[in-house]
Amino acid sequence: MLSRCPMPLKTSLKNSQGFTLLELLIVVSILSSIAYLAVDNVAESDSFNKWQRSQYRLENMRQAILGDSSRLVNGQSELSGFVVDIGRLPGCLSELLEAKQCDGIDFPAFTLFEEQMAGGWRGPYLSATHRLGDYDAYRDGWGNKGDSDDKQNFGWVFQSSPTGVNVQTLGADAISVATALSSATVTSYEQLSDYEKDYPKSDRQTLISEHEFQLLLTDYTAESIIPVVAESYIGGLQVALTVQVNCTETPSEVICGLVDSENSIKTCLTISSIVDGALVKDHIKSRPVKEALLEDPTKFTLNGTKQTLSFKFGEGEDTYLPIGRHYAALLVWDSTGNKCGDSYPGEYEIHFPFTVLAGNRLVTLQGVVK
Repeated sequence: MLSRCPMPLKTSLKNSQGFTLLELLIVVSILSSIAYLAVDNVAESDSFNKWQRSQYRLENMRQAILGDSSRLVNGQSELSGFVVDIGRLPGCLSELLEAKQCDGIDFPAFTLFEEQMAGGWRGPYLSATHRLGDYDAYRDGWGNKGDSDDKQNFGWVFQSSPTGVNVQTLGADAISVATALSSATVTSYEQLSDYEKDYPKSDRQTLISEHEFQLLLTDYTAESIIPVVAESYIGGLQVALTVQVNCTETPSEVICGLVDSENSIKTCLTISSIVDGALVKDHIKSRPVKEALLEDPTKFTLNGTKQTLSFKFGEGEDTYLPIGRHYAALLVWDSTGNKCGDSYPGEYEIHFPFTVLAGNRLVTLQGVVK
């Protein structure tokens, strides 16, 4: 039998080799570099995710305020959002989460009114990101907090005015760039990546502009050097009416129920709207239209013809209608009191429900008076 002779121990040790110290140092250096790059990439990815999350929440905020008129319900643009239900912009973010105004007063509950009108708080318009003690919060992607008693804006820079809304997140360091520039933190702020700094970069960045949530009716921007004609009627609202007279079975060729074509009525228009969640009747009333420096109410002739009537609103300031539901009523002008009266012309009740959508520049009310 053949037997295998074991290799001498001395020979085996002599032929085997290990890593030198230099090789070990090179390996450790490579692994350290890979680990550093991995950590850096993870940090960059985390910052990007928080920045992107803040963008997403800003867009949700915008839709909560304005709604989404691109969605259709029974072929009509859907009316939704805080402005539609309340009739104004939110004064603080908490109004989108809780049925209380910024001053603590309760909003009225959502209610169906007359003339297809509806209004009142029917939120929450945003899904809360945090539950903090006794209140819900909607934070940015970094989870920034405001001051010790910030139950209204939850760490966002939220600036609301009658002309629009500006919103900003303070980024990874929770410090505004203005504060950083005026203090010793400016160096550390500049070292932040683009995904860690304030977003948007300017606190004047507009989330909602004045023409996105309301329709301009009368503009007082000076367009002439003559002060008395400086105002400009935009024509945001027009009324097109046709008087349809109900004749008898044996109509008279002479009259057939028609009012004399010379019988014109001085009219005015009132608009009922949602204000702070409640219906306010005759919220806006038209005034005489200036023609050749003379004020004269709009005339409506009961003669069976189609007429387009134009009205002016407001006195000395721009006049707007917020997006949402409204209804207009055509009334007789009270010449004695020189104001809009409260009676309909003749036997005709002329009123029109209508809606204003985001981005509208002209609303035409069309109807048949029978």
